[in-house]
Amino acid sequence: MRFKGWVISVSLLTVLALGSFSLIHVGHVSEVMLVGLDEVRTFVSHGDWQRAEARANTLHEDWHRRRAWLQLFISHRDTDMVDMTLVRLIATLSIEDPLGAALEIADADTSLRNLPSRETPAIHNVL
Repeated sequence: MRFKGWVISVSLLTVLALGSFSLIHVGHVSEVMLVGLDEVRTFVSHGDWQRAEARANTLHEDWHRRRAWLQLFISHRDTDMVDMTLVRLIATLSIEDPLGAALEIADADTSLRNLPSRETPAIHNVL
C-alpha cells in the first residue's frame, strides 16, 4: 500500500512538473516569435521589403526548429496554423503587398498569442 502511495505521488509531481515546464516553454517561444514578428512589421511600415522578407524567413526557420518540441505539448493544428501564416507572410512580402502583409502579420500575431492560452490550466482546455 505504501508503494502505491509513492507511485501516485511521483506520478502527480511528474505531471505537474511537465505541465509547468510546457506552459513556461510555450510562453517563452511565443514571446520570442512575437518580437521577431514585430521586427517584420516595422520593416514593412518603413517600406524595407527585402529586410522584412529576410527577417520573416529567419523567423520561419526558427519556428521550424522550435515546432518539434512544441508539438509534444500542444496540438499539431495550432502549430500548423502558425506555420501556414508565416509561409503566407513570406509570400506576400515577396510581392511587396502591404495589405496582404498586414493581414498575414495580424494572423501570425493572433496564432502566436493563442499558443500559451492553449496550455493554461482551465476548464475549457480540458473539455
